[in-house]
Amino acid sequence: MADRPEPYVKRAAGDVIRADHWNEAQVRAREDIGAHDHTGGLGAPIPREGILEKAIDGSRIDPDARVTVQDLEVRGELKVSARTLLAEIDSLIGSVRNMLNRNGDTVEGRLNVTGNLGIGTERPAGCRLQMGRLSTLDCGSRDNPWTNLGWNAFYDGDWKRLDPDKPGANLHISGEGAGQEFRFLRIDPDGSNAHNIATIGSKVCVINDANLGIGTAAPNARLDVRGAIHAGGSDIYFTETTHRHTGFGNTPGFAAIENDGSTYNALMILGRSTGAPLGRVVKMWDNVFIAGNLGTHGYSPQPLTAGWGGGIHTWDVEAEGTIWSRHGVQTGNRDLAENFDTREILEAGDVVSLDPDGTGIVRCRQRGDPLVLGVVSSDPGLLLGADPARRIPRPGEYPIALVGRVRCKVSGENGAIRKGDLLSAATPPGHAMRAGDAAPGTTIGKALEDFDGSTGLIDVFVFLR
Repeated sequence: MADRPEPYVKRAAGDVIRADHWNEAQVRAREDIGAHDHTGGLGAPIPREGILEKAIDGSRIDPDARVTVQDLEVRGELKVSARTLLAEIDSLIGSVRNMLNRNGDTVEGRLNVTGNLGIGTERPAGCRLQMGRLSTLDCGSRDNPWTNLGWNAFYDGDWKRLDPDKPGANLHISGEGAGQEFRFLRIDPDGSNAHNIATIGSKVCVINDANLGIGTAAPNARLDVRGAIHAGGSDIYFTETTHRHTGFGNTPGFAAIENDGSTYNALMILGRSTGAPLGRVVKMWDNVFIAGNLGTHGYSPQPLTAGWGGGIHTWDVEAEGTIWSRHGVQTGNRDLAENFDTREILEAGDVVSLDPDGTGIVRCRQRGDPLVLGVVSSDPGLLLGADPARRIPRPGEYPIALVGRVRCKVSGENGAIRKGDLLSAATPPGHAMRAGDAAPGTTIGKALEDFDGSTGLIDVFVFLR
């Protein structure tokens, strides 16, 4: 076909390609491909003799040789020691898939995992079983009786975390030995301060960090019990020596016992807070024995008076019944007085007499007055007639010394007074003078000091005579 067009003529941009040129190009391309040596497709197979020098023949491989290839593709059967290996691998993979990839099914027989097992994670940590990303379970080895169930915490000789940016918690369990225990461990977010926050065991139960509430979900202290506490044959010890009074017992209806080692340095019993007027109240229904002294109303129990053996140190003592003393009553002041009414304004040391025109007393104004009664006391040791339940105290009421030592106003109108002189009413109102030959019943007492002047004050021992 000498007139066949030449299709392999280079054409320039814009040249026209004729249809017979295009068809001829396709025919000749197919002819070239068919004449080419090829192992498959449209080409003719290459004779085996042409590739013997480069082909890999199994007879040429040393039985002891090791062959490494990048990829191995087997189109037929792969046999190892006359066993069809690919078929056995397919059967094994299918069995494992059927065993582990069953939805809601049961795995029959034993499943032994000699290493660590991860569920929900491809890289289980040093624990026996990791479930999800942070949960761990390790039942320990034969020589380690402890079982661990943790969140972001496991033990492989040291406490470790799965996520270094999160805190950890672990339940540490031992059922062997004499001290079967549950231990609750925590680790701070930076991996430090790993310690047991609680231990529940057959010998010891401990809560180290948190408050414990019994009967309440919001405990206010290390132990908060909302209900009765029964202690059989036990002591209660308060061992925190640096405790400071908190004022918790000030809440209305609350009460407290505190071992204050700061402000008050004492064991404090804070009664039930009732508000005004009583404040706190403590009631004891049975006998109370006190081995030491008792201080009340803010006073120290230590004796302040030389020679006093101690007992009760307080401000006032009020008794609804009789006060009885085996060894007498001692007071700091030195006179026995009784309250009397008056219409006058009197002063301590005034000599008084009975009011001739009414009840009560008046300042004495008559020399040698037979109605003379006593001297106004400044601070009686014993005071009679002071019970407001039997008589109403009046604004013009004064304690009149009936016997004992008091300061007394005196006058020198009957001569100088010498220690031991008897005294009677003088002319200056409210004063006493040397009695001399005073009539019986007009003497008020005896001078305990000398006096040589016009008027003044001296100590007098009061007694009516």
